[in-house]
Amino acid sequence: MPGLLERYLCVTRFRAFSVAASWGLLVVFASTARAEVVRLEITERAPFADGHAFEHTGPYERLKGRVVLALDPAAQANARVHDLQYAPRNAEGKVEFWTDFFLIKPVDAHRGNGCLPYDVHNRGNLLALWTFNGAPRSNHPRTLADAGNGFLMRKGFSVLWTGWNAEVQDDGTDRLVMEAPIASQQGQPISGRLHVEICVAEKCFSRSFGWSPWGIPKIFPTADIDHRQATLTRRRFRHEPGIEVPHAEWAFGRWENDRLVPDATQVHLKAGFEPGWLYDLVYTAQHPRVAGTGLAGLRDTIAFLRHAESDRAGVANPLAGSIDHALLFGISQSGRLSTAFIHEGFNADEQGERVFDGALIHVAGAGRGHFTARFRNATDAATHHEANWCGSESFPFSPATTRDPVTGATGS
Repeated sequence: MPGLLERYLCVTRFRAFSVAASWGLLVVFASTARAEVVRLEITERAPFADGHAFEHTGPYERLKGRVVLALDPAAQANARVHDLQYAPRNAEGKVEFWTDFFLIKPVDAHRGNGCLPYDVHNRGNLLALWTFNGAPRSNHPRTLADAGNGFLMRKGFSVLWTGWNAEVQDDGTDRLVMEAPIASQQGQPISGRLHVEICVAEKCFSRSFGWSPWGIPKIFPTADIDHRQATLTRRRFRHEPGIEVPHAEWAFGRWENDRLVPDATQVHLKAGFEPGWLYDLVYTAQHPRVAGTGLAGLRDTIAFLRHAESDRAGVANPLAGSIDHALLFGISQSGRLSTAFIHEGFNADEQGERVFDGALIHVAGAGRGHFTARFRNATDAATHHEANWCGSESFPFSPATTRDPVTGATGS
């Protein structure tokens, strides 16, 4: 993989950025919108790789903390942030939110190669050092062993992660998180009908609305614990008709110590969920997150690190004047986010300057996902048997302009 990155990126330590265009391995972008980094909070700054001095670039350091951002709901750059107009405002009429960040950089940033790869975390987990350095998987890399073979450091890259996904929860494993604002109208909760699919590998008697093998995301709770206005159906395969489960046979709650505990984010089934069966729950959800702030926050953090000297309070940008290029890297869900980021038009700051110069999107195929929509989860992704209705894949499916024969729409 180190050899692949060298071939894909072709970035030298002299800051000469070139793309092997004939390979078609990098997507290179044109510009179009920078909400503001209000505050950069550095909570930890310490040596990386036990202070080891890497060839050419010297020792590296790791910085950890929080970025506080503000979005102007009236700015054209933020038009794709769904429900932003319903988010709480600060005294300046902007929408504030925060995200975790983790940065690895040369102690002397100017000894780097001028290139900042952004690793799109997967469910809060860091992937770049594992992928390119052959390092152990870790969400808080700090030792020489955590640097693996040192490839990214020897080549002079700084590497950044932020918590773009507001459904990720802190579970004690140092996952990156963010706090997105909750949309409301005139002080009242927003609610709406929502479909979720439940499919289990082992029989159980209750299940979260949003369980996944990669961690339990923050769930949109039911607006009413009384389930009579909700429906639950079951079927063996998606093409078969659904069989409605009588309301007397299920409830909102979790089965705990042989008794039902009311829970607005879980479903209890008296007979138990059968492995492999598809259960469809339709209920009235409430408290939607303004999920698109994650993409806008990603955009504006990169723009800040590329161009700003300091935040509003005078806290210095740790990469000021040292970054000429930024690259977007994502695997699987992270790759789908990368594609959506580009397709939704986030790859430009408010000055019209390009945010990322190229992207390496791995595993994702043509998939995108629900990264900005109301009442949707970024974790949702269709497979052959499960989640066929989740809509994580949608037209267009190619970087070449194509026409949708069903709707007549064209796009790329």
